[in-house]
Amino acid sequence: TNILFVIKAFPHIEFILQRNDQTRPVWEPVLREGAPANVSLLFDESMGTGKASAQFPQALKGIRCGYAGGLGPSNIKEMVPAILPLAEGRDDVWVDMESSLRTVTADSNDVFDISKCFACAMAVVDLGIKSGGLASETHAPSLKRSRTPAD
Repeated sequence: TNILFVIKAFPHIEFILQRNDQTRPVWEPVLREGAPANVSLLFDESMGTGKASAQFPQALKGIRCGYAGGLGPSNIKEMVPAILPLAEGRDDVWVDMESSLRTVTADSNDVFDISKCFACAMAVVDLGIKSGGLASETHAPSLKRSRTPAD
């Protein structure tokens, strides 16, 4: 496909493909033909509108995945523990926020609000997130698990 040609032509640039029904003609051929290492998927059923997702899909093996859809300061503490099990202990899964991190100023300017970003970061710190899952089981089960020879 044309998009795959461009992705392969620029291996030093990360291409984040929004994955939802509307964008299926873009991401599906890339996955079918084997996504290069510079491709990530963003699961966003809200299609960029910032509406909360009812559920999130499992992270795909062999490709970095992100989650979006209504995530923000008001719900990040509840949503991250819901997303973590989908990551299966990987540390290359991320979240994306845009509209919830913006504020309309008194003079009607729509601006990025660093205080909202900081609130999200602190909420994740409060959860005890570390690489591979939650630091303790006081908030939610850890994603770390023992590996067996069958794994």
